Amino acid sequence: MNVFVVSSTINSDIGVFTREQRYEQTKQTIASVRKYAPESTILFIDNSNESFHGDLDVDYRVPFTHNIFTHFMNRAESKGVGEAYMLSETFKFMRTNVIRPTRFFKLSGRYRLAEGFNIKEYDDPKYKGMFAFRVNDWDVSTPSNEWIGTQTVRYYETRLFSMCGSIMEEYEEYVGQMFEIMITSWGKLMNNWEMCHCYKIPEDKLIAMKPIYLEGENAVNGVYRFE
Repeated sequence: MNVFVVSSTINSDIGVFTREQRYEQTKQTIASVRKYAPESTILFIDNSNESFHGDLDVDYRVPFTHNIFTHFMNRAESKGVGEAYMLSETFKFMRTNVIRPTRFFKLSGRYRLAEGFNIKEYDDPKYKGMFAFRVNDWDVSTPSNEWIGTQTVRYYETRLFSMCGSIMEEYEEYVGQMFEIMITSWGKLMNNWEMCHCYKIPEDKLIAMKPIYLEGENAVNGVYRFE
């Protein structure tokens, strides 16, 4: 069984899209999974400060209870910290409901699986025990990076990534460690979800994909992107 976790903040006033547009875009996210990975199980989690109650074609909605910290995360616009927290809650939910995927996919709400995405590709034995990320080079020469120690790093995009179900517990440990790094690096370079993945994911367990077949519009400026 393949599991797609769609993480979302639909009721947000950050960026160029209205809440109504974000809702419609998220419906398209889910429709793309139904189209390109029709036998997959979809989990949905949303951390909007104002709770989202719309209907979506998903198999499970992961409960999300706010507290003073989660409200702060959203107001501070820390996408990575918020996503780490949502994933932590998702893993707890999966254990409680005995959801054990063959492969686990994380897909950001509003983005869509694009033409060319082939779920059967992940049946290839080379993906067993491996992570799969879209990888880009990113210049971090200013400011210097005390964690990575180089001028250019491999930047792991997190709008869509996946892992073999056999290493989910390992990844859950990384999520906790990355959460701590981002909190203790507030206002610095490593308060960054993608950078933390570059730092924590072992290269010998990485399949670098380019493209990974994802498309959507950037929330900040509305510009279309394909990865």
